[in-house]
Amino acid sequence: MDLTRSSGIRPAGFREARVAVLGRPELTGAALRSRLSALADDVLTDLLGKAAGHASGVALVAVGSYGRREPAPGSDLDLLLLHNGAVTDLAAVADALWYPLWDSGVGLDHAVRTVTEARVVAAEDLKAALGLLDARHIAGDPRLTSELVQVPARTGGGGAPAPGRGGGPPRSGPWPAPAPAAASPARAGRSARRGDRVGPAP
Repeated sequence: MDLTRSSGIRPAGFREARVAVLGRPELTGAALRSRLSALADDVLTDLLGKAAGHASGVALVAVGSYGRREPAPGSDLDLLLLHNGAVTDLAAVADALWYPLWDSGVGLDHAVRTVTEARVVAAEDLKAALGLLDARHIAGDPRLTSELVQVPARTGGGGAPAPGRGGGPPRSGPWPAPAPAAASPARAGRSARRGDRVGPAP
């Protein structure tokens, strides 16, 4: 099997293709991780194309180490299936993605969310927030991925927006935004005695 390019690999042969890549002694380090990422990208693009066709409103996004194209040989694929809230048979689309991968023996860390839902989760969950820092579009509607990773530009900051670490569209501010630090009980007590307000204004 020629694996100089991953194009043409189908889900049924994903396991064999991964084994073949891992068995090539000349592939180590970054080259190995890049090849594994390209292989997974090709399979996922094929799966989403069959599950959703060319319909807009759904996108498959790599996050975490897979978003950075740095998956370890035995690590799960970190995936986010984005949708616009108007996709019919969304559960069937998700099943058509996940089940062939499970059948091939590949582990998944996956979620199905709208852009708004993904942002809400990231604001409350540090792991999810860190994963989105490396978000990378794989297949489907690229507008959804762009909407997820882009934030309004900072005012008065100057300079060009910084690109996403996972190769996504440029970002002009920190997304996901860090959560405000909670005041310690001791600090809250001292502030209360001084008459200072602790927490958000009413």
